[in-house]
Amino acid sequence: MPQFREDNENQSTQERLNNNEGPMSKSIVERWKEVTQDDRTKEGMKSLGRLAANGLISAAEFVPVVGEIPDWIAKAAKFTKKSLDLTPDVSKTTTVALEGVDIATGGFLPSRAVELLIQARADYNKGNLKSGVDAIGYILTGKKDFGLDLERNQATLDNAAKIFEKA
Repeated sequence: MPQFREDNENQSTQERLNNNEGPMSKSIVERWKEVTQDDRTKEGMKSLGRLAANGLISAAEFVPVVGEIPDWIAKAAKFTKKSLDLTPDVSKTTTVALEGVDIATGGFLPSRAVELLIQARADYNKGNLKSGVDAIGYILTGKKDFGLDLERNQATLDNAAKIFEKA
């Protein structure tokens, strides 16, 4: 029978991981702790969380009346606690104006989607989304160069951003 490894065949996968062999030598928890030590990646991960939360709220807004509740909660959080604000780069004036449009259209316009686009554009321009994706990629795969795929597709991402800028 051929041997595929030169090391001890009896060594378990966990033992090899404990010996720091391979790209997954650190546990996900260890990589999470490492990533959250850096303010840049921490902000990037917050940006991804905001994007996901705003996306879910925007989707919920398509359900009449019931979908407005999470939007109202998110808007109330904007005016009460800065740490709970899902759209820190969207001014309070814009938020109030969009709520006015929402009321005027009877909830037909998903105002949270507009706020999501404004916030996503700001996070993209700051580089937060890229650093967040890189951090999540590192946590899940153990590869620090996970972002190279994004760099290869940078032109496509830039074109998508230009489309949002024109809107």
